[in-house]
Amino acid sequence: RLFKGLSEKGMFVFLTSNIAPPQLYKGGLHYDRFYPFVDYIQSVFHVLSLENENQNDFRVMGKDPIRNTLLLQQLREIFEAQGAKEGVRSIDLKVNQRTLHFPEATETAVWLDFKEFGEKAYGAVDYQSIAQSFSTVFLVNVPQFSKENKDQARRFITLIDCLYDRGIKLYLHSETDLALLYLPGPQNNLPFARTLSRLTEMQS
Repeated sequence: RLFKGLSEKGMFVFLTSNIAPPQLYKGGLHYDRFYPFVDYIQSVFHVLSLENENQNDFRVMGKDPIRNTLLLQQLREIFEAQGAKEGVRSIDLKVNQRTLHFPEATETAVWLDFKEFGEKAYGAVDYQSIAQSFSTVFLVNVPQFSKENKDQARRFITLIDCLYDRGIKLYLHSETDLALLYLPGPQNNLPFARTLSRLTEMQS
């Protein structure tokens, strides 16, 4: 309804996507409600495709392969060294009508446990608030993702997107190597390759 209203008002709308219109949200919950928008895009918009015949990932070209994540103790030492300079304290952020509580933060950095900020129902607006408030994020206890914790995988993707878009420095601790962090399957097919690509670029 939003885009139809904009079009009827004579506005020009430009959209970009990593996915062709017919594949947008395909297989998602209540896809039948979303499909009319896909049909609208294809009938009203001029769809232009930027071909990448060799499937090159330009984020990782010229960069080293993604390295293993740091040990938890190493991350703790780095965070405490930063805290010794800036001071460690708890911080609360107001997001809409809610409060995000961070037990450990400095003036520029925050310590995030994925068990809190990935397993619970936080969303993009929460992660954007984190990215706007800190220049460095220490993210620990990231699990391996599969169909059993698909919602957590979606939150991880969203969190990385928010940090990437703001150019945040990320220190990451996970249960497994990043290349094995996501186990796709017939019922678990998320755009995780883009997330790994972004993490690789963030190493620079």
